Amino acid sequence: MLRFKGKWQEIKIGAIATVSSGLTPLRSNLSYYEKGTIPWVKTMDFNNSFIKATDEKVSERAISETSLILLPSDTLLIAMYGGFNQIGRTGITTFVGVTNQAISSLILKGDFFDVVFLQNYLNHNVGKWRNVAASSRKGPNLTKSDIENFKVVLPDKEEQSKIASFLSLLDQEIEKQQEKIEQMELLKKGMLQKIFSQDIRFKDENGREFPEWREVALGDLGSFVKSYAYSRSYEGEGEYYHIHYGDIHSKFKGIVDSETEIPSLSIDASVDSFANSTELKKHMH
Repeated sequence: MLRFKGKWQEIKIGAIATVSSGLTPLRSNLSYYEKGTIPWVKTMDFNNSFIKATDEKVSERAISETSLILLPSDTLLIAMYGGFNQIGRTGITTFVGVTNQAISSLILKGDFFDVVFLQNYLNHNVGKWRNVAASSRKGPNLTKSDIENFKVVLPDKEEQSKIASFLSLLDQEIEKQQEKIEQMELLKKGMLQKIFSQDIRFKDENGREFPEWREVALGDLGSFVKSYAYSRSYEGEGEYYHIHYGDIHSKFKGIVDSETEIPSLSIDASVDSFANSTELKKHMH
């Protein structure tokens, strides 16, 4: 692997890029949006990679009658607010367009910096953005000054480009795999429809038909036990596994078995929590 000898240098974003933000043209003026041809970027268009299309476009009239400034292709965009899940997200434009006011646009100065390298650096350090945003008195958000004063550490241009090319190859492979996953998910969705409508039937290992399907009530299939929802603050090291109801929709979508990573509760924590529960107090009086 090629090794570079130059030291990485710490520098503020304001020293390497011109920072600006956009706006939202008046919604009541339909002529600003009807038959729009100019991409208008919002944070929902961000993907931490290249932005290939936008959800909305604005018209030439919106440009001429507002202070919107057209941004060149390869402009690096950063989300300034919209909640902690949005703040610090990035995008690189692949078109000439404009943005709304929730976005800072970075146009790099000169030919000394690689925009893809810088984006990957910022994506890797997104937690630092959120720390800055959390200190805002007006709720979590970033200001133009925050972005201009944010420090990045950069090698020389040649090494930046080498790193950016390597990371771009990884992104391409990830995208290919994601496309395969999406195709398989569509195939599964179609097969589920056919299987559960019984358009497709399977046979046993001897080639015989399986019995006809029958309808039963869920209560006939097993016992249902009501539990208690403990606070996540009780989770830690303990002997009892704890599946929080909020995790059912995110972490535990399939079968939960001995190989599944599940938070635990200690017996003392669970007893203490239950003893203070409203449900138990009803039975104590």
